[in-house]
This record gives sequence, C-alpha cells and structure tokens, in this order.
Amino acid sequence: MENKQVVKVAKDLYWVGVVDWNIRDFHGFTVPKGVSYNAYFIDGEEPTLIDTVKDGFGEELLNKVSQIVDPKKVKNLIVNHIEPDHSGSIEMVLKACPDAKIYASEVAKIGLEKYFDIDREIIVVRTGDEITVSGRRIQFVEIPMAHWPDSIVSYMPD
Repeated sequence: MENKQVVKVAKDLYWVGVVDWNIRDFHGFTVPKGVSYNAYFIDGEEPTLIDTVKDGFGEELLNKVSQIVDPKKVKNLIVNHIEPDHSGSIEMVLKACPDAKIYASEVAKIGLEKYFDIDREIIVVRTGDEITVSGRRIQFVEIPMAHWPDSIVSYMPD
C-alpha cells in the first residue's frame, strides 16, 4: 500500500517520505504496523531534498516530490545518514535530479562513494557549517555513533 500523500510541515516544507507497511522487524524491534522512511523537501528558489528512502521506494518518493516541483529542478540533496533505509534510492534520485549538489559528512562521503555510483561532487559539511536554501538557514551537527559514524543532523533554527 502506498501513501501518496505529501504532508505539509510548515510553509514550503514537506514530508515526502514513505511508509513500509510490510516490515515487521526493524533493527531488532518488532514493528507490527511497519515503519516510515523519512525524507523532507524544501520548496522555493533552491528546491532541496533532505534524505532519500530505502531501495524499492524511490519511485514513490519521486512521485511525491513531483507533486511539489519537477525533480529536475532540485538543487540540493542533504544526506543525513547513509544506511540503506535512508539512502537506498539515492542513485535513482540523482538521475531524476541531475543538478542537485550533495551535502554529507566526511564519513558519509566515503560511504556514498564506496557503495553507490555517485556521479558528482559531494560537499562535506561539519558541525557548525551552515547553508541557506530557499530563504531557510540549515545548520549541520555531526552526531557520530548516535546511530552510525556518518550521521549528521540538519537543523533549521528559524
């Protein structure tokens, strides 16, 4: 079952993730109602996707992004974590978003280049780095081993 609904979180900020209704064990936890693979989208002059989703769900993610903007117009992809439930569809997303710059931690950059066919530069972000997209400030905080060594948080203080 697909959840085709895009969820508006705030002005020009949307949840475009997907729900995996069939999974019952996730990282050792029993999940009788499935799990969500969370991804977010910032609309505006620099459309930005924050994370992708597990392989097999990329088309649903891109369909949701398409409800907001043509994926070819996406300018940025922020990768908070490279574990497959976050990045499994990254190659599909990059093909659909040919001009998107990638932002990730140093450890995530190494993993992305090792496990995926990445066709563009990956911009490394560290704790304290900040970018502005579509009028929103995004600050990055590295949180190694909060889950995996590559993990970062993308925080919008405004």
